[in-house]
Amino acid sequence: MNILARKEVIMKMINNLSIFFVIIGLTIISCSESDREAIEENKLFDKAIIGARRDCEQYLRKYPHGRFVTEIKRRKINLPQTLYRHKDYIRCLLFSPDSRILASASSDKTIGLCNYSKGTIIRTLIGHKESVLSLAFSHDSKILASCSADRTIKLWKMHDGSLIRTIQAHKRKIFSVIFSSDSKILASCSADKTIKLWDTSNGKLLKTIVGHKSWVVSLVFTLDSKILISASSDKTIKYWHVESGTLIRTLKGHSKDVLKLAITSDSKILASSSADNLIKLWRVKDGLLLNTLSGHTHHIWSISFSADNKIVFSGSLDNTVKFWYVNNGSLIRTLKGNFGKIFAVGFSRNSEFISIASEKNILLWESKNILSEFMKN
Repeated sequence: MNILARKEVIMKMINNLSIFFVIIGLTIISCSESDREAIEENKLFDKAIIGARRDCEQYLRKYPHGRFVTEIKRRKINLPQTLYRHKDYIRCLLFSPDSRILASASSDKTIGLCNYSKGTIIRTLIGHKESVLSLAFSHDSKILASCSADRTIKLWKMHDGSLIRTIQAHKRKIFSVIFSSDSKILASCSADKTIKLWDTSNGKLLKTIVGHKSWVVSLVFTLDSKILISASSDKTIKYWHVESGTLIRTLKGHSKDVLKLAITSDSKILASSSADNLIKLWRVKDGLLLNTLSGHTHHIWSISFSADNKIVFSGSLDNTVKFWYVNNGSLIRTLKGNFGKIFAVGFSRNSEFISIASEKNILLWESKNILSEFMKN
């Protein structure tokens, strides 16, 4: 096959590309079966397909086919970079408000911090004795809160990774932590069926909220932090008045455990995901069910809104991620690959980047590479 024919194969591969993302030590390209056969037949870009950035670039420099790198860059398809790998499942991914750090919490008991724009590891935070299940950044990105199956909450300084304090918080594993908008209050929820509010300045307990009949697994504050919303294995979502701790309303609709909550930046729409394989969109002000998003075939452990609140992004144990329009609930696209179980997904604060926790690995790519035509709408 001559150079022009090989180039045609590569460009066809690019046109059929459904995802080109970052994974430590592994890059996965999804394309048509005919393209896979053509690539295998010509042994062209084999190492680019299965290698990391350094291997890919070294390979391309060795062969004349390297001239096609210019074509690839021109088409805005990024070559791989190295991020972070945990030794066990990643349970949470979180971008910092200042758009500098991507933090990951894992069942390996550690927290990874990466500069995702540069693709560099900043440090690993070690201190929890069991799985780290959730993370929260303060509004100024100076403090990171973590919670664990070891029943503790830890607060960390981001500039040097030092531990500020450890709070002996709950009687059972803690599923979620979240800061209020001014970061003066930290809320936590647990398998002990309670929600607790903490003073972040001294770590003292402000209030314990009781009302769910089973594990409380996810929390979000409204923009003004006057209302805290919780999700539970009792299949319900509850609104709580933060100052008094009283129940405002209960939302019912899921047929199985509610696993995750997300709220738009303007606090107008709430998303909930569940073990019933559904995502529901609710109007925050009155709890009205706006839409039910159906398409996943297994538990949905993570959901995230884009910065403009037009797209909701979901990750499931069915090994797929999906992007949906918020306004009408229609599916934009589904990404498939060797993801494995997906426990966490997220948009960066400006939606420039998208990240997935693919079992033990962090996958990261630019939103424009897979959503540019949709995000313009």
